[in-house]
Amino acid sequence: QYLNQREVSINLPNYGVQKSRITELDGGGNKNEPPIFLIPGCSEDVECMGNLMTEAALRGRRIISAGYPESYMGETTKEFAEAVDKDSGFGPHTEYFKAVLESVLAENPEIELWGASTGAPIVSSILNDKEYQIKTANNIKPLFISKAKTGIDIGDFITKPAEVFQKDIKNFNIILKEGKKHQIRRMTDAYGIAIESLKRIRIMNIVIGNLKPNEHREIVGEELETFLKSLGL
Repeated sequence: QYLNQREVSINLPNYGVQKSRITELDGGGNKNEPPIFLIPGCSEDVECMGNLMTEAALRGRRIISAGYPESYMGETTKEFAEAVDKDSGFGPHTEYFKAVLESVLAENPEIELWGASTGAPIVSSILNDKEYQIKTANNIKPLFISKAKTGIDIGDFITKPAEVFQKDIKNFNIILKEGKKHQIRRMTDAYGIAIESLKRIRIMNIVIGNLKPNEHREIVGEELETFLKSLGL
């Protein structure tokens, strides 16, 4: 029913402002189906996804896609480009598309995430997060919360930006995109915060719930379908 294009500017910690183009096609179909957010192949602009987006729109779907900052319609900083060259995976691109996705989610609380070609591992990385629930022995310092969101120097490396949700002065949840040895304890130790208890509560879309050590449960239905789709299976 309509085509909408606009520029998006994303300010990434440590990298500065990156720009690219967002294109949206709306087939005007079932409004109960969530919009699709499509991450294209590496360094491609959304024009390369034209056939796939058109097919989805013809099926009545609403589909949104964003190009890479390196694409000919984009703009990137020197810091971002250098980080991409040094990263053996898709770390900087994952940060970028996650930020773009968050801006889309502000208008669309539910989204269906697709990845084409090398966009698939970025989708997997966005979904492949681990959430922990932490109770501390002493009060949480505000500086720790702000630094955890941008990266903490714990000696042999600087942690990637994490999502942190403080519940009260001694309880917070943290979502990590990496899994270094004793990472959370090393992060809190850097700010003199002692951990009383630490519990992993979610991996990707799988909520662990009340499972005790060595217990297991079957993953079935929609939960299994979402998990397999996030892995590109």
